[in-house]
Amino acid sequence: MSDKELARALLRLGATEEPEAPSPKEQIRRILARDRHLVKLLTALTVFLWLGSVVVLYYFMFEVVGLYARVEQVGGAGNDPFVKPVYQFLLALASSVEALSLAFLSSMILLFVTRRASLRQINAGLLDLTEKLDRLEESLAKERSR
Repeated sequence: MSDKELARALLRLGATEEPEAPSPKEQIRRILARDRHLVKLLTALTVFLWLGSVVVLYYFMFEVVGLYARVEQVGGAGNDPFVKPVYQFLLALASSVEALSLAFLSSMILLFVTRRASLRQINAGLLDLTEKLDRLEESLAKERSR
């Protein structure tokens, strides 16, 4: 259910509805359940990406230490034997930057999705509170008319 459908359902709350259409409360419950599922999925993805970034960074660190050890073993920087390790080093550097970028991007997406889900939960709570206040006003009006 999209945000537009939710808005329409909330507007129709007091109006007559088709019998086969789910009630607005049911639609809100489905939206909130979908949001919870999406937040859980994005949280798992974000944790996975951050852990992957840590692994890539440790790999990068060990490559740097290994490259340094090989250079020191030979007795200085050589041209041809170290071309492959330099390429491995640059590949590890690029991988670590990509991994951190993906982890950061997933964190930002998770932040915005959880914010939107929280606002929807607050709106659903306010809608429920409004309904209860309307019922209370109706019952007070009935008591006053007696």
